[in-house]
Amino acid sequence: MPALLHAVARNPALPPELLGRMIARLTDADEELAYGLAERTDLDPGQVRLLAERFEDAAVRLAERGLLPVGDVNPLARPRVALILLDEGRGDPAWASLFAHGPDGLVRVRLASAVGLPEEVAALLAADGSDDVVSELALHTTGSDLLARLAAHPAAQVRRSAAANEATPAEVLTALLDDPEMTVREQAAANPATPGAAAARLVADHMLIRQALATHPGLPAGTYHRLAGDEIPWVRSNLARNPGIDAALMSRLAEDDGHDVRRLLAHHPAVPFDLLARLAAAVRIGPTLLPRIAAAAPAELRALAAAPEPRVRMLVAEHRALPTDLRDRLAADADASVVKSVAPHPGLGGIQLATVLDRFGTKVATAVARNPGTPTALLDRIATTPPTPVKALRAIAAHPNASPAALAACLASPDPRTAEAAAANPALPVAVMAELPPRDGRDRRAAGFPPGPHAVAVASPFDRRGVCRDGRSGSLEATTRTAGGIAMGDGRELVAGAVGALVRLARGTPGGRGQAVAEVVRARLRLLPEGARALAAIEADPDAPAARAELAAAVARLLATDQGFAQYLTTTDLGGTADPNTVQLRTDSEAGPTTVQLRTDPNPGPSTVQLRTGPGSDPTTVQLRVDPDAPAGGPSTVQLRVDPAAAGAARALAARRGNAAVLTVLALVLIAALVALGINLGSRPLLQPTGPDLAHAARTIRDPARVQGVLPDAAAMPSGWQQQGAPRSGTGSGPGAPCLLPGACDQQLAYATVSFSAPPLPSVQFTVVTFSSAEAAGRAFDTRLDLLNARGDAAPAAVQAVGDQSAARTRGDSTAETVARVDSALLYVHYAGPGAAVALPGLTPFVRLLAERTRQAEDGRTPDAVLHTTGG
Repeated sequence: MPALLHAVARNPALPPELLGRMIARLTDADEELAYGLAERTDLDPGQVRLLAERFEDAAVRLAERGLLPVGDVNPLARPRVALILLDEGRGDPAWASLFAHGPDGLVRVRLASAVGLPEEVAALLAADGSDDVVSELALHTTGSDLLARLAAHPAAQVRRSAAANEATPAEVLTALLDDPEMTVREQAAANPATPGAAAARLVADHMLIRQALATHPGLPAGTYHRLAGDEIPWVRSNLARNPGIDAALMSRLAEDDGHDVRRLLAHHPAVPFDLLARLAAAVRIGPTLLPRIAAAAPAELRALAAAPEPRVRMLVAEHRALPTDLRDRLAADADASVVKSVAPHPGLGGIQLATVLDRFGTKVATAVARNPGTPTALLDRIATTPPTPVKALRAIAAHPNASPAALAACLASPDPRTAEAAAANPALPVAVMAELPPRDGRDRRAAGFPPGPHAVAVASPFDRRGVCRDGRSGSLEATTRTAGGIAMGDGRELVAGAVGALVRLARGTPGGRGQAVAEVVRARLRLLPEGARALAAIEADPDAPAARAELAAAVARLLATDQGFAQYLTTTDLGGTADPNTVQLRTDSEAGPTTVQLRTDPNPGPSTVQLRTGPGSDPTTVQLRVDPDAPAGGPSTVQLRVDPAAAGAARALAARRGNAAVLTVLALVLIAALVALGINLGSRPLLQPTGPDLAHAARTIRDPARVQGVLPDAAAMPSGWQQQGAPRSGTGSGPGAPCLLPGACDQQLAYATVSFSAPPLPSVQFTVVTFSSAEAAGRAFDTRLDLLNARGDAAPAAVQAVGDQSAARTRGDSTAETVARVDSALLYVHYAGPGAAVALPGLTPFVRLLAERTRQAEDGRTPDAVLHTTGG
């Protein structure tokens, strides 16, 4: 889960002093945080230089934004940055020759895609010993003579790229239509620069070639009509979105109930309105602005808005430049789906939006919250009127008119995407911003925030019933003792602090301990019926003992049922006043220690942490030593000293237990010690391979060449599978990887896609899309599912879980797709062919392969995972 700290780093309202401290205290493990900071518009030259020198991904982003001076770039130390500057025409031309002679194949691949390469560098890359380099050059170069030579290259991979390049001369493309390699002919058939009359001769070729041919915009009319009768439905689907087909052919395709034909036809930019109305009633298009609607004249929009079919009116309501009277008429429509589509229109006033919400309630709450002009009072109403849809709260979290109270409710949401959007909202009060804890367990001081109480989070091997997850009975209790009493464990101190702060709010007393956090607690309580009643009682009479008792009970119930929120409060002013000097873990088991204590020197800056176990008859001490002379930024040496006798006792205890539970508990306590000392744990997993992954932070992949490296190659696939066409990759979005974050496409960083087939089976397409954060990838995951669900015959299917999120859909018997998210990468494996429902379980190994290769890349390794099964 991305840290709230990252969201705060993106907040435009972050005070300069906090920004400066955050940048100054970055560690080597903060690559993602540094990248987020590189997006800011208020960096001074010194901060730009510091980020670029320490973090490569941040340097890349700063170069893309034009903030990095060429003189600050060392091409040998930062080749990716230098390549970006070369692409923009700002780099030293000598860098191109330097990279072309260099040993790094990925750098040469990236160089080969650069615009405007000097002729001598292009010639050098054309003679490169790596087909990947030459193939990339053939895909991007615009030199006609060079393309003619590359089209005759002995490697089919290179010829495929030349066949896909629209700069390849027409006569060369015509010759490639006769290439013996099927995938080369496929690319040439789809290339719009290939003469249509020549490409038409492939109309009887392999079905994959016919699929490609159906996308060509310049074929003879007779060829189009022949393809419209093709027995393969996805050939006709491709034809339905071809801009070269005429109205007569569209009328024919409008009667085609094959795979996705009519839905894609509805997206055609020239579809006649009468056909569009028929299609809207026949297939599920969903709430989207169709190209034909976007280009419609006002009179055409009025005619469509008068249609009796609400699904047609809904399509018109998606237009954001409607005439005022038409917009208002649609806002008063009797159908909720129509009103939901028009509600985000920026021209609607507050009274209209309130009327919409009164009429349809939660059905339109999200749409109303997405309207940029929704008044603050209406956003508050949506946020505090249960049940509030999760997506509505997400929209409020990012809304510029959100009030502190509404943002407090968003921060209190168990949905991390909502909380992070609120943390990034400029409307968030600075006082709340400064109190937000990192969600990844980092020390607040290490992040540059003011010092505050620490939460020591200890993962329990027991479930909520007190049963150990390995099947043993027992219990685990964690208490933290401070000078002021119990701050964690039974929660009495936390409840009392929260109630006191809420009473001060009810009285209108300014300031005081935890006022900003109390706003968060109050907003969270309002979401619960008993909490809302308790707040009403305390606001009516803050001094009434009965009202206080009712409020305390409501707070206690909230903290008991939402442990994540309770842990959040322990890191704020309500959670305690000092770092704990003792952490105790108690176990019920008769065998082994009954108490484990973590003791630190109560004096500032302890140099020793002792882990003591009992009973006293056993060896009892494990020491964690920190160099007392370490610099203030953090210790340079951490030593773990274990008494040999203690180690033997631990082994004996593990033997008696027959499992690793005790070792896990000890390791967790040591981790808690590190947190208490303010030591940065870094990004490496602390317990591998079977322990809980407590400190893993994957690296986002931003370079298209590295994303392409995640895709499987022939060696990674089972025997019999052949690659179909050259892999495609690029920044942002592209073929097979449309923008999945409407309105935030800049958060979609790179994509890569490739197809394989095992004749006679149809192809399986692998796609990897990377995003700026796991939160953004999570939103893209939802969007991808929404796109799949929008197709009328889509049906959810059960598959084994893969990665952080996964889901699968089938559409009829011809298509299946599994979608997964691994950290900040979205993966999907798409199958098109007969028997999709039967084939779907067979996609799981491919998805797991892609997920494992993604993890390898995110960990900074070269992906080398392979699928060991055999295929046919």
